[in-house]
Amino acid sequence: MKRLLTQALLGVSLVTATADFACAQTDDDFPSVDLHGLLDARLVYSDTEQTWLDGDFGKTRYGDGDTATQLRLAEASLIVLPRFNWSTSGYLHLKADPEQVHAVDVVEGYLAYQPVSTQSYHFRAKLGAFYPPISLENTGIGWTSPYTLSYSAINTWVGEELRGLGAEAAVVHNGELNDVSLVAALTAANDRAGTLLYRRGWALHDFKPGINDTYPLPPKPWSPNAPQELETPFLEIDERAGYYAGANWRYDKRYSVHVLHFDNRADPASRESDEASWLTQFTSIGTQLELDDGVTLLAQYMTGDTLIDVGTRDIVLDYRAAYVLASKALGKHRVTLRGDWFETTHLDASYGSDLSEDGWAATAAYSYAVTPQQRVFLELLDVDSYRDSREALGHDEDATDIQFQIGYRLFF
Repeated sequence: MKRLLTQALLGVSLVTATADFACAQTDDDFPSVDLHGLLDARLVYSDTEQTWLDGDFGKTRYGDGDTATQLRLAEASLIVLPRFNWSTSGYLHLKADPEQVHAVDVVEGYLAYQPVSTQSYHFRAKLGAFYPPISLENTGIGWTSPYTLSYSAINTWVGEELRGLGAEAAVVHNGELNDVSLVAALTAANDRAGTLLYRRGWALHDFKPGINDTYPLPPKPWSPNAPQELETPFLEIDERAGYYAGANWRYDKRYSVHVLHFDNRADPASRESDEASWLTQFTSIGTQLELDDGVTLLAQYMTGDTLIDVGTRDIVLDYRAAYVLASKALGKHRVTLRGDWFETTHLDASYGSDLSEDGWAATAAYSYAVTPQQRVFLELLDVDSYRDSREALGHDEDATDIQFQIGYRLFF
């Protein structure tokens, strides 16, 4: 399955390259290729636990267990958008950053089909590697947020573990005031979704693993001296397709409601090279409201569970998270406030360490559009969480992670 996945993504890249070559050979409108990019640099002050990207429990992207100031490259991305005709196009997101394993990796890559329609109904589909349509925040180029540098706990997890290889189809009805759409997909290569929520818990950051990435998992409280484990999030183990299905309603382009149910249908007893499948499912509900004077309100709630079979028993983790975001645009300026709440419940904690957690976070962000292609961000993030299992590893059960960032984004 890994080989099939690699070949599928390579096929998207080759099609893109073929379209680029064809553009150089013809004066016709099609095929064509548009290139866009993103350069994102940060000056970071942190007073946090050591970050989860270094194999600890820190909830933020940056942090070394003490106060520190760092100058970091957050992301350098290239977005390739081939168009083959009026109905068929492609999308390829290539990214480089210091945290990923490979110098350059693919974040998303897919082919999209949307036939031209003169009716109020139209159809669209895509095939490849992509995020499920859950996030209301990540609407910018390269799956960035126009509101904040760090994503909500919900959409941080979407970026970490919920991409898959699959096929998605949607039917959309555009009325005078009401727009309604139904979406459904078959997915694979996300059998490990749930691992981070169990071992680390929720987090708030903007790191997006590439499809070939690995990252360290925090130590196990019951075996703190065991060798560090590496997680591969984009993995198919049991060769069973999962699915998601959802519905969206928008009124007068000002108010919208979004509902989606996700189930990776993983076999919780399946194994491949010591990697196990987590049977993960959830329901997400979100709403967006555009008010007068440039005010945007977002709210989202997710609830679900994940399960693994270790032979002698099932390990079950329930999880829930929510956020509310308010943002106001003032010409070139934007001010955003967001509040997050999150928790996990380890249902079989009597067998060992309790990996449950609960916490909240507050985010305040300001951005200024220097030019249409340049934007400066200021963001303060405060995350407070309680996790009983930290004590077995010599950490405080209660932890506060504070991170302040000055960000510069160049779009091209």
